[in-house]
Amino acid sequence: MVFTTAYSEYAVKAFELQALDYLLKPFDRDRFRLSIERTRDALKESDHSDVEERVRRLLAQIPGRPAAANQILVRESERAFFLPVDDIQRISAAGNYIEVYAQGKVHLIRDTLSSFAAQLDTNEFLRVHRSHVVRVNFIAEMRPLFHGDYELILRDGQSLALSRRYKALLPAAIRDRL
Repeated sequence: MVFTTAYSEYAVKAFELQALDYLLKPFDRDRFRLSIERTRDALKESDHSDVEERVRRLLAQIPGRPAAANQILVRESERAFFLPVDDIQRISAAGNYIEVYAQGKVHLIRDTLSSFAAQLDTNEFLRVHRSHVVRVNFIAEMRPLFHGDYELILRDGQSLALSRRYKALLPAAIRDRL
């Protein structure tokens, strides 16, 4: 994502959101070409889930945006019911589905992790890996591994990887303590 504005005071915010580049108006052709090259290089990477997470966090900050969902519809066999978002502990990708872990049960929903995560409050849920979203208060412990990766120990005893790519997207209050 590239930010373009005439106001330099937004530069810090752009890079907090992990912007690929920041163009301050007026800019010349050479500066624009450099920005395009940086964007192309970023898009050549095979995994774009961190870019999706950046955009999700940015969209969550837009004034007037609809509030995050407080319940989701779950279809199982012959019935459908509403699951309170407050009950969700974590979500994992499973092919063309997601597994929603809530209250000791796993609900299989046909959706993508990115699409589902876009409905959640970015202050309560963190994308920690391309395949995992976790409720912040469900993380019990973070253990450092090699090369900037971490192991997350969840309150139910499960462990998940926190990749360094997603570590950079954590809120500053968490990231700065690691």
